[in-house]
Amino acid sequence: MVFSWSLIPLIAQEVVISEFLASNISGLTDEDGENSDWIELLNLSDQTIDLDGWALTDDVDDLQRWVMPKVILEPAEKLVVFASGKNRANFNQELHTNFKLNASGEYLALIRPDGIVTESEYAPSFPIQYPDVSFGIGSVDANSGTLVGPTTRHAGIAAERRRWSSSRCAGTRAARSRASRRACA
Repeated sequence: MVFSWSLIPLIAQEVVISEFLASNISGLTDEDGENSDWIELLNLSDQTIDLDGWALTDDVDDLQRWVMPKVILEPAEKLVVFASGKNRANFNQELHTNFKLNASGEYLALIRPDGIVTESEYAPSFPIQYPDVSFGIGSVDANSGTLVGPTTRHAGIAAERRRWSSSRCAGTRAARSRASRRACA
C-alpha cells in the first residue's frame, strides 16, 4: 500500500482532518438517525479558529466543493462534519457536506478560506476503508504521528503501523458510538 502526505510539519498546521469514517454501518448517527460517514477536524493550535469560509473537498479539481459556515473551533477542540451528501451548513445544527466519502479510497482535503491553500489532505487518495473502522491521526507529537491500519478482525487484514515524520495524516481504529456535532472524543 502506498500512502502520500504533504511534507508540512504538524507544528505548521492549525487544523487537520484528524479522523474520518468512510463506511459507517453501525457507528455515529446523524440527526436523521442515519449512519452517515463523517470527517473530524481538530484544532492543533493554541488559538481560537473561525472556520468560516474553510472548505472540505473530495475533488482535487474543486477545492471549494463544500464551504463551511461560521463555526468557532477552540484550541484542541474537535468538530464532526457528516459526509452525507445532504449539504447542510447551518452553524447551529449538525454540519453535512454535499458529498459522501468513497470507501474504495479518494482524495480528501481541508482547504483554507483563500480557496487555494491546502491545510490538511489525504493525497492522492486515502486507502481502502473497512466498515466501522475510522482512519486518522493516532498519537501526535509536535512533528509526527503514527499510522495505524485495521486489525486482523477486519477483512482479514493484518495490523499495519508505519511511523511518519513531518506529515499530517495517520490512521487509527475506532468507531464512534455517541452523536456530537462539536466533539467526538
